[in-house]
Parts: sequence; structure tokens; C-alpha cells
Amino acid sequence: MDALRVLADDLTGACDVGAELLPWRGGVAVVWAGEGGGTPPPQALAVRNTQSRTLAPALAAARVHAALAPAGGFGGIVLKKIDTGLRGVLGAELDAAMDALGAGEAFVLPAIPEVGRTTEGGRQMIAGVPVHETPFARDPQNPIHDASVCAVLAATSRRAAAVLDLAAVRAPEGPAAAIAGLRADGAVVIVCDAQTEGDLERTVRVLLGRPRPLLLAGSIGLARALRRVLGQEPVGQPRATGPAPAGAGVLCVMGSAHPTAHAQVAWRSSAASCARSRCPPARPSRPATAPRGWCATGMRSHWSRPWCARRRATASSL
Repeated sequence: MDALRVLADDLTGACDVGAELLPWRGGVAVVWAGEGGGTPPPQALAVRNTQSRTLAPALAAARVHAALAPAGGFGGIVLKKIDTGLRGVLGAELDAAMDALGAGEAFVLPAIPEVGRTTEGGRQMIAGVPVHETPFARDPQNPIHDASVCAVLAATSRRAAAVLDLAAVRAPEGPAAAIAGLRADGAVVIVCDAQTEGDLERTVRVLLGRPRPLLLAGSIGLARALRRVLGQEPVGQPRATGPAPAGAGVLCVMGSAHPTAHAQVAWRSSAASCARSRCPPARPSRPATAPRGWCATGMRSHWSRPWCARRRATASSL
């Protein structure tokens, strides 16, 4: 099986994609991609967090390049986790990843169909609404003004992008011929439409036949499709769910400004078994005594209003 490297642009995304890749042989470890980030367990799949989503394009690109530069000559798959709401300097980070890897092409699959986030005609939709007409347009750090994935990429990228539409994805013969046509027309980055998890899996199966290194950019929808297609999904066995051991609990930390996230916290904390506390506004910094691999470094001020929900009693899977 191909070697896999995973990179994310913030801690939340790193944890999201790491959880979605479970169960993975050897486990999954989220680590800080910068200096002193620590070493994951030998058999674990490392998800490296560059904490670069809110940085200027040049600085974000430098972090991504530094994180992937040791992989020069890498002949496997790189999963570059991006925000499904298109926040961040996506083009600059994708350029940096391609430069570091020496990759001749990249594929962007930002859909998460399970939660109503789809890519249609190259436009990112949230429950059928273009992303720039949703609360993502009012994000305090990365307000989104355009639903076109190609346009968002072009804002900070020097590479040509094109769209692999749903008709091509769902063609009986598969999308390989359409991809070849887009590449022949000069596209280097290809944005792939998807309305369902089946669309993502169908596309991923074809992309795994592309030359290495293979650079795939997307969110947890892509991670799920990749896990399934690579055969990491346990056959006949559900993913681990159910109650935690007696006396155990679950700590949830929420640092999002999105109203849906706040509504989720309000719903969960209404349970008698759950306590909620608000962390004081402050910009976190790495403590001098932080263990290697500690992920606080580089957090931005928009993380300054997190809510923490802690289960007091036996916890079920959230």
C-alpha cells in the first residue's frame, strides 16, 4: 500500500482528519509541524498541523513547504487537509506543497456530503447555499466572498485550475478521460465535484491510478473516502462507538465562531451530566515546560472564546 502523509492548516482540522482516518493500523497521532514538534509513535500515521490558516500567503506557504520538504522524492500520497468553507490561503499552501513534493498535479475535493457540504459546478455549497452566502462570509479571520473553488485558489496561487464536474465524475466509464482532457488543456489543479460520498469514493479510486507523488486536498469527506478505498475500513466491523468505561469522561473544546458550533455546544451542555465553562479571552502561547509535540504554538486570537464541555458521568461517543 502507498505511504501516506497528512498535513492540516489548523489544530481543529488536524484532529478532525485524524479522527476520520481511524481505525488506522498503528493509530493516528496529531503533532505540531514546526520546530520541536516531537516524534509520533513509530507505527502511527502522523497528522502534522502547520497552524497556517490565518497567516499571510508567503508565511503560510513557507510553513507548508518546511513541513513537506523532508518528503522530497516521496513516492506516495499526501492528504492536505483544507477548510471545507474555503477559509485560509488555499492556493499558496497548495503551491507550496506541490513545490516541496515536486508534484506535477493536485486534486481538490472539499466536499463533506454527510453534513450537506457539497461541490457543484466547482462551487462550494453549504446545505444548498453558496458558501459566501452563509455565516462563513462573516468569519472574523477569513471572510469568504466567493463560492468558486477555482477563484479562491487563484487568489493566492500561480497554477491554473479547472473543474471536474459531476457529469464526468458519474460517467459510466469513470472520470479518467475527463481528467486527461483537463490536463491537456493546461489545468494543473483539478477541483472535483461531489454531492455524495459515492462521488468522492468513485473519484478517489480513479485518482489512486495517477502518478506519484499524489497530492489530494480536501476535508474529512476526502479522508473518509481515502480510508475506505485504501481498505482501512474494517470489514464487517463498525467503528468504535458506545459508552466510555465507568468513571471516564469526554472533554470537548470548541474554539469556533460559527453559530452552528455554538448551537451544538448549547445542545450538548443542556444535559445534566455535562458542565460548561468559558475560558478567559487570551492568546495562548507555548509554555516553556510544554511537552514535545504540544500543539498550542501559533494559535491565533480568533481562538480566544472557546467553550469547554466536560462530561461528569459516564460518557457516550459524541
